[in-house]
Order: sequence, then C-alpha cells, then structure tokens
Amino acid sequence: MIETYLQRRKHMMAGLSLALVTVVVLVAYLLWSSYQQTLREAESTSQDFAALIETRLEATFRNAEAELREISALITPQALRLEAVPRYEKELLAELKAKVADYPEVSSIRIFNAEGDLLYAAGAGEVRRVNIAGSAHFQQLRANNDDRIVFSDVIIGRTSGQQVMVVARALRGSDGQFAGMAGLSI
Repeated sequence: MIETYLQRRKHMMAGLSLALVTVVVLVAYLLWSSYQQTLREAESTSQDFAALIETRLEATFRNAEAELREISALITPQALRLEAVPRYEKELLAELKAKVADYPEVSSIRIFNAEGDLLYAAGAGEVRRVNIAGSAHFQQLRANNDDRIVFSDVIIGRTSGQQVMVVARALRGSDGQFAGMAGLSI
C-alpha cells in the first residue's frame, strides 16, 4: 500500500511537473507571439507616419518653391541695393508678411543682397542686420548660375535663434548675374 501511495505520488508529481512545464512553455509562446505582433504593429505605424510626413514635407517644399518663384518675380534688382531699402521696404514687407501668414510651416522670409547682407525680413524673430555670405547655402547659390532651389542643413537661425531649415533661391539681375537670395525658414 505504501508503494502504491509512493507510485501515485510520483505519477502526480510527474503530472504536475509536466503541467507546469506546459504552462511555462505556453506563457513563453504567448509572450513571444505578443511581442512579435507588437513589433509588426509598430513597424506598420512607423511606415504610416513616415508616409504621412513625406507627403506633408513634399507639399511644404512644393509650396516653398512656388513662393520663392513669386518672391523672385516680386523683388527687382534695384530693391537689392542696400541704399534702396528705405524706398522699397514698406511695400515688400507687406507682401512678405502676407506670404508668411499664408503658410504656417514658414516661420520667416528673408531677402539678402549679393554680399549676403539682410535687407528685408518678415516673420518670426527679432530682425537684426546680419550677413550670411559665409553660409553654405548662400555660397552654393552664388556659385551656380542655375535656377534650382537649395536646402540648408538644420541650423540655428541667426535672426530668430531657432532651429530652422532654409529653403532658398537665387535672385538674379536682368543680366542673369547673382543679385541676392530669397530664403524661407521652415
């Protein structure tokens, strides 16, 4: 009888051990499966956000390019002379402020002459007279004779003190020479 009791106890212990191992394996599988599902969902969500951001940025850059074309048509070579600023400032600033107000992505619009001096500014930040002749995006526009848009790295804006990316376009005189730069801070 004692042997039967001991055998039953062994069988019961073996059964309980097997049940415990089965439960541990099942819980481990469920945790792993849940983890894999969470990864798939996170990947899908990330891809969706990336596509949304890409679409938004593409639209922002398209609008920025269109605005820069309009601004370059608006700014005459005479308005890019330092001594001519008082004459053109009121009219140009009204136009530039209206453009900034139309696009929430654009924090400011800045117009610089061929020497890199800030002539006109509308939008965020206190306006200080600065010179950007040493900036890479300004030098790139000055060095090339084409009509392309240039993007800066993310920089600390010299007039606003905020992190911005400048989308810029060369302003050209009637002879096609570099006369300055129009830049939108995004």
